[in-house]
Amino acid sequence: MIPLKLNDPLKNDKVWKEKQGITIYESARTRFLQLIGTVGGKKIRITLEPTGCAGVSYKLDFDKEEENDVRINFGEGIEIIVSQEPRFPSHSNPSKLYSDWDFLHGIHIQFQESLMNSKFIMDNPNAKRGCSCGISFKPEDYGGKPVKCH
Repeated sequence: MIPLKLNDPLKNDKVWKEKQGITIYESARTRFLQLIGTVGGKKIRITLEPTGCAGVSYKLDFDKEEENDVRINFGEGIEIIVSQEPRFPSHSNPSKLYSDWDFLHGIHIQFQESLMNSKFIMDNPNAKRGCSCGISFKPEDYGGKPVKCH
């Protein structure tokens, strides 16, 4: 039997910058810089979409800043925006709503590339659990209803 040697390409990834509760690693910085060069002047928006069997999933897009956004300028043209608009129901208090920022504050962002795929890796301290297929996660006190993964 041939011993399986697992190679974790992110184990040597170092923190590039941490600002306002968002940490970007060198791997994500490199990928952000590549992508920013193709969109001209737009910011990186991180949002949560209510989908998946655990509750919500991440979405990254390029967008303009809105009134209720938290804007984090990391320098080198990397600016991240996250909405503070309350829209996610609380499990413990039905009258309370959470924003994307509430569930994303504290996140660590890395980027992984292989022969089979490439993706941003989000390590989120607000995630109570993930789903088995890796599509979604359940934030602490999230009261939304999970949906079937496709």
